[in-house]
Formats: sequence, C-alpha cells, structure tokens
Amino acid sequence: MDARRFARSFDLLDLLVEHPGGLRLSEVAALLEAPVSSVHDLLKAMTSASVVSLANGRNYTIGPRAIRLGLKVANAYDIKTLAQPHMKSLASSIGDDVYLALRIGNDVACAARVAGNQPVSVNIRVGHIWPLHSTSAGKLFAAHDEQLRHRCLSNARRKYTPQTMVDADELQREFAKVGKSGFAISREEMLANITGYATPVRDASGHVIAAIHVAVLSGRAKGTHERKIRQESGVCAAAIEADLAAA
Repeated sequence: MDARRFARSFDLLDLLVEHPGGLRLSEVAALLEAPVSSVHDLLKAMTSASVVSLANGRNYTIGPRAIRLGLKVANAYDIKTLAQPHMKSLASSIGDDVYLALRIGNDVACAARVAGNQPVSVNIRVGHIWPLHSTSAGKLFAAHDEQLRHRCLSNARRKYTPQTMVDADELQREFAKVGKSGFAISREEMLANITGYATPVRDASGHVIAAIHVAVLSGRAKGTHERKIRQESGVCAAAIEADLAAA
C-alpha cells in the first residue's frame, strides 16, 4: 500500500468516528473528495479486516477491530483509569465480575474487566460489543440515547435465548422502564444462566458516559444479593463520578 492510500484509510476512520450513524459509499467519497471506485476498494478491504462494518447493506461504520484497537490505545483514558480502583472494590465486595462499558461510535463496548471470586466466570473480553437489545449495558445506553435506540429498533435483532426481547413494542416499554429507573437488568437474555446489571456513570451535565456492568450467575441473582449489587453498583458509579468531577 502506498503512503497516500495508507493515510486515506486513517482519514476514512476519522470520518466514520465523526458520523456514528454511518455513511454511504457516495457520502464517504464526497467527504474525502476521492473517486468512488477507489473508496469502494478501500472500504471493501477494511470491511474484510473488520476495521469497518457495513450496516443494513449500505451504511459504513467503525468496525469491531478498530474499536478494540481504540480501547487499547486509550488505555490511559481518564474514566477507565479512575474507574479501576472502584471496580476492584465492588468486585471484592460482591464477588462477581465487574465490567466498564463505554459507547464507542455507534456501539457499546467492554472497556475494562475486574474478575470476581466465583469459580465460574463469563470472562467477557475487552473490546466485546454488547448487543443493544439483549444486555443490560446495551439497554442502558439505548434507553438514554435516541440514536442508539433508533438503531436498535430499526435493525434486525437476534434472539439469543428464549428470554431475549426482540419485539419492538416490548423493547420500547423496556427502554422507557430503564430510562425512568436509571438501572438496567438482563435476565438470561444474552446468555443462559447469566443475569447482568448495569448502572449509569454520568458526567457533570447528567449524560450517561459509561456503565458499571455486573455479570452474575442467575442462581445468585436474587433477594439480598441482588439488592446488594444494585446498591453497591450505585456507590461505585457515584465514586467514579466524583473522581471525574475532581480530575
């Protein structure tokens, strides 16, 4: 690849980051002021490498490989760094795996993990993309962001388990419930025997900028332990918010 084509691939990624809803081929070519044919070849190569994704057969967005790389490059990102000690404290207290979820472009991704002390662990890897309709972190972000909510409701939704919500009206009600309560739960909607809890982390303006996600074996997700998870996840999120405000 010559230097000009190599540089154009980064120009293309910068462009897609600025347009999380995605762009069509003609729009990319126009904004890059490049021939449609050469841009199509570049997009095809980047899509094959999972650096770019093609949504609905027409809109190009940032792909999972680029997201994972971005998370690694952003290893020193303030919220991730500030969240680590509070996530460790939460995992130690409740014994379950704790994750930090962030919105990356048009997706919600796992940015960090702290393992609990349970013999069975989900072990979601950093960079993993959380579906918006079947995970607590995905539902939390979608409930608080109109663009993500529209994307979830307009795209095809996979039924991962018998409990997965795929009906649009049912999901609308679920998002409204999450938006009102400020807390999301996924009861075996993504993985059998796993319940997920997501608590928002907000910036000074009240916008949801991250989520504390706890993955629990469903046999533990009840009664006193569920109340403890919800309460202490809230304490964890508040501590991160305080550190962000002081930074």
